Amino acid sequence: MSLGTYAANVATISLSVVKGESKAVNFAIDRAENVAVILKNENGVSVYSENIKAKNGRINRKYDLSYLPAGVYYLEAETTTKIETFKIDLSESTTVENKAVKEVFKPVLYSKEGNVMLQLLNLEETPVSVSIYDVNNNLLYQQEFTGEMNFSKKFALKRNFSSNYTFVIKYNDTTFTKDIAL
Repeated sequence: MSLGTYAANVATISLSVVKGESKAVNFAIDRAENVAVILKNENGVSVYSENIKAKNGRINRKYDLSYLPAGVYYLEAETTTKIETFKIDLSESTTVENKAVKEVFKPVLYSKEGNVMLQLLNLEETPVSVSIYDVNNNLLYQQEFTGEMNFSKKFALKRNFSSNYTFVIKYNDTTFTKDIAL
């Protein structure tokens, strides 16, 4: 699958203030199955979280935030393909950014004929760090690459050395860990 096709099929997330309610927001998402929602304060401390299962690929939620003190909060929504973070300002009147303040696509890893392919859509073109560990947690490979929007890398791994590998991919201040079998 090309990264363009991958990006076209990801969930669409929106956040808006509920009209007539001073500290309530609507959360809506299309083309999703399961979503993890975490609300964090400006210090990064989680104040609320839930896992939501979509009905017919759609989720609509209203969050009443009146119990929270005034301040800046971040709603983080994690789907199977990406993590989006939205800013919510609970000052005198509630405001939300129409666009996510951060959007990080999850890396795609798959094995084919003893090779492992890594692809990711790196919109910010930040450096990408890749570490590979064997089944005994021995570091086998580590390298940092310059940022490219459409990052792709092939790793030739030997099954007789280890049948399972753990990939740790870091970019855009986010770490992803995935186990893969050959």
